[in-house]
Amino acid sequence: MKNFQKLGNKKRLGRCSDRIDKFNTYYFVISFASAVTFVFPGTSEAYLDPGTGSLVFQMIIAAVMGGLYTIKTYWRNIMKIFKKDKKE
Repeated sequence: MKNFQKLGNKKRLGRCSDRIDKFNTYYFVISFASAVTFVFPGTSEAYLDPGTGSLVFQMIIAAVMGGLYTIKTYWRNIMKIFKKDKKE
């Protein structure tokens, strides 16, 4: 903040500060509205057809397989963390 005042850019800092304040206000309003929506949900009249179960099962299998592939890909880097150097 001192650097801006030394350079004479006090007006620029004020504009930036106003934008940050507006962003924080919008962020708070959106977060609060989302929290109220999740805490006090209304009634839901949804129909779950038989395909929904298979879709959820497919998503779980895909997440597990993706995790296993990631571990396989970075296995050497993971093992370097746990192995001690032979020089020490």
